[in-house]
Amino acid sequence: MKISLVQMEVIPGNPERNCHKIINHIEDAQSNGVEMIVFPEMAIPGYLLGDEWERMAFLKECEQFGEDIREASDNIIVVFGNIGLDYERVNEDGRVRKYNALFVAENRKFIGPENGIYPFVIKTLLPNYR
Repeated sequence: MKISLVQMEVIPGNPERNCHKIINHIEDAQSNGVEMIVFPEMAIPGYLLGDEWERMAFLKECEQFGEDIREASDNIIVVFGNIGLDYERVNEDGRVRKYNALFVAENRKFIGPENGIYPFVIKTLLPNYR
């Protein structure tokens, strides 16, 4: 299996630019016979500090760019980080539940964990855990 690991500059708070870079890498990989391409953690939104995570418009934008990447996954497996949302669950403050998540797309479909409730894998060990 031919795998491409992409080390790219992820611009925090600029999911549109990050998504366009990802799709360009996917297109290059497809034309070079790559079967799987892997991008960094939180490759779409980037790591942010502050209130951007609480803006529903930003969250929906990140979600939509994840869908754009899913659509670009013809004949290639694409692994990337994005924010995962669960609109059915809310935090104690009433805001939608958000996860640092790993997405896998292939042939325009998300592939979630077997018997999982989400089409993504939730990160369980964050950088401040030791």
